Order: sequence, then structure tokens, then C-alpha cells
Amino acid sequence: MLCGDESPIHVLTNDLDDNSSEPVGGAPHAVTLRTPDARLVWYTAMPSRSKASMADLGVRDDWHGFLVRDDYVGWRQFDL
Repeated sequence: MLCGDESPIHVLTNDLDDNSSEPVGGAPHAVTLRTPDARLVWYTAMPSRSKASMADLGVRDDWHGFLVRDDYVGWRQFDL
């Protein structure tokens, strides 16, 4: 079993478009995956919270266990 969550990162900029000052889509996020007993904790970055960016993490490439996550739609692709 793995537990997963993602969180936005705003470190150096406000992620605003230079021309319109509107928020830019695809703000960077940090992802944490861990086992419930914390024997494995993995942090990584991804360019956005999109379904494609989450798939590129490789979470389910060779692993077929359960993923505990919130209800954000990007995680649903990993449901069994």
C-alpha cells in the first residue's frame, strides 16, 4: 500500500502571466508517496497537477498494490 498526495509550490514567483497578470496554468507541484509505516518516503517534483504529469511519475509501472489518496481526479487513473 502507498499513500500519495500533491501540493503546489510557489517559491520564487507568483506564477502569473507576464502579459495579463492572470494565474498561469500548470503551476509546479511537489508529490509525496509513502508507505503507511513510513519505511518508504519518496518526494519528487512535477511541472503541473495534470493527469499526464501524474502518469509520468511512474507510480503504477511495476507495482500493483493499493494507492490511498484524496479525491483529486488526477489520482483516479491509478485505481484498480
